[in-house]
Amino acid sequence: MLVKNIGHACLYIETQGLHIYTDLWFEHTMMGVCRRFPDFGEIEFNLPHPDYVLLSHHHWDHIIIESLARLKKETQFIIPHNPQIWHILNELGFKNITQLHAWQEYFIGSVKIIGTPSHVPFGELGFYIEDEKDAFLTLVDSVFRHEDILKINKISKGKLRFCFAPYQSYNEMDVILRRDFMPDGRDLKKNAFYLKDLKVDLLIAYADGLYYPQSEYMNKRSFAYTPFDFIDEILELNPKQKCSICNPFDEFYSNSGQLQIKRYGQLEMKDLIALYSDFRSFDKNYSLEVSKSYRGRKIGKNEKKRIKKYFENEYLNKFDQSQMVHFLDLNLIFGLSILGLEFAIKVDFVNLSSQVVKKSELSKCNSRLQIRADHLLDLLDSKELLTRLMQSDEIALSGEDYKKSYKALDALKYGGFEDKYHLDKYIKFTSNKSLSYTTLDS
Repeated sequence: MLVKNIGHACLYIETQGLHIYTDLWFEHTMMGVCRRFPDFGEIEFNLPHPDYVLLSHHHWDHIIIESLARLKKETQFIIPHNPQIWHILNELGFKNITQLHAWQEYFIGSVKIIGTPSHVPFGELGFYIEDEKDAFLTLVDSVFRHEDILKINKISKGKLRFCFAPYQSYNEMDVILRRDFMPDGRDLKKNAFYLKDLKVDLLIAYADGLYYPQSEYMNKRSFAYTPFDFIDEILELNPKQKCSICNPFDEFYSNSGQLQIKRYGQLEMKDLIALYSDFRSFDKNYSLEVSKSYRGRKIGKNEKKRIKKYFENEYLNKFDQSQMVHFLDLNLIFGLSILGLEFAIKVDFVNLSSQVVKKSELSKCNSRLQIRADHLLDLLDSKELLTRLMQSDEIALSGEDYKKSYKALDALKYGGFEDKYHLDKYIKFTSNKSLSYTTLDS
């Protein structure tokens, strides 16, 4: 069995002549802002076309439409019971889709795949893959429990060679709210505590291999821990457990329990530790003023008119009554600051008015959101999705208190910017983009 890390949560598994991928990602960048970490630059490599693709859940760092669009339409998919994943795959023209419940088995010849549970309010799975001699487990972003680990031990019966395990969560709301939060290590400690009892030959910290080359703020404030922190926690609980980090393009082999690791690049461990320390370590003293400069394309006169017309004539009509009640209860006055434009939008939910105002009027708003003009137009044109923009530092929220700051995002979302209104057009737009560098063998 061969397991190769393609980056972040994307793994390539080769066993019994099958080519299997998890959370397929072949682009140089993710969501237009992230790169692999460590970043080895523009790399060309050839990969076999997948026989099967396993998708863990619907978040945009796991569903990469540009990569999926390159696949043959007869490609087989195994997914959780998740309506959004199903919808995306159908829109892309894929029909061979199998949905698994937690602990459900799926056989491809002598290869067994089991979906492992994630205790979240949406469809998500990890994946256990077993051939005649070896087994492999990827927990991706799963929220798992101690009883899940014990059940995996019973299933694997000593055959589990590798476990790729998550060790921290990323909270985009903390990032876009610019909160001065301090990580408490609960996710890291909880995962380590449960995994200490997993019967596995090699435990590998992964699914956090991202880097924001254009945003020091994201690198210093959105990632609380390094994989070395996680390994230290594991070893403190179980000193005999063999652990490893996982760089992009590293390969892990097993043949009846004989393990071998082939590292990509020439990085020594001390160099890797230094890279994390310099570029991806949490800095409690690092802060960022909300940008007042515009980094996007120039906005034309007709585009400005379109934005004004939308917020004056259409925006409030997008809300339903139940959504409006929450804003009324808060006496919300929402201000939309649009970088690159000389005007702003002020929405009074008490008097049900939405109007174009001078930027100075934003000081009278108790809930505010800042967005770039070109990104706002992309949202209107379904060339971008609000949930994707949230996973960068391109949106900033503010207000007179935390609750009103948080509601600024809902104020934009419910005004016609929910993903469900734009997803089909976004899929069509995105799938037409060409894949930048990966060659898939037939």
